[in-house]
Amino acid sequence: MNKTNLIRLSEHFTLAELCKTSHTTATGNTPPPAAINNLKNLCDNWLEPLRHSYNTRYGDPDEPLIISSGYRSPEVNRKAGGSPTSNHTTGCAVDIRCLGLEQAIRYAAILLDLADTRGREFKGAQASEGSQVSEGSQLEGSQAPVASQASEGSPCSVAPQASEGTLESDFDELFIERSFRGTYWLHLAVRPTANRHKTAFVQT
Repeated sequence: MNKTNLIRLSEHFTLAELCKTSHTTATGNTPPPAAINNLKNLCDNWLEPLRHSYNTRYGDPDEPLIISSGYRSPEVNRKAGGSPTSNHTTGCAVDIRCLGLEQAIRYAAILLDLADTRGREFKGAQASEGSQVSEGSQLEGSQAPVASQASEGSPCSVAPQASEGTLESDFDELFIERSFRGTYWLHLAVRPTANRHKTAFVQT
């Protein structure tokens, strides 16, 4: 095994776990540094909270999450039948093995709640930051900015812009998937930015 794969990404997950594959290739399945960072984000901010929350509510404290697929090199992804633009190829996606539909739904519910909570916290932090900027932006006795004096919809009004990173507290894809053999897994993808909050039930 490549020594890089011995890296521990978080308390309960190693790089080897998130790079294992049954597909043999000449170049192996070792991720580049950027993909390792994406995998670490998944482990620290999503898989560890999921493991803790699920085990606290339903399972044994030491019950592991079983990762059936994580990072895939382009060649591994091709052999696995994945899309060329799959989040797996950038280390932004994992497939979590589920014992059945009920466990998959419970995993998904925890992750949806986590995304909602982080979204509210992020918006709250933005509102607080915006309030502080507003209070300190106008010096005593100075003229108010033209944009603030303009009526709504006038040519002088300035539409608020979303700050960079507003979607980082969200996921990109959360799919419950079922194979023709009747096995279930949960597909979770989280990008560094531009996450789309896509949910689906997929029959393969």
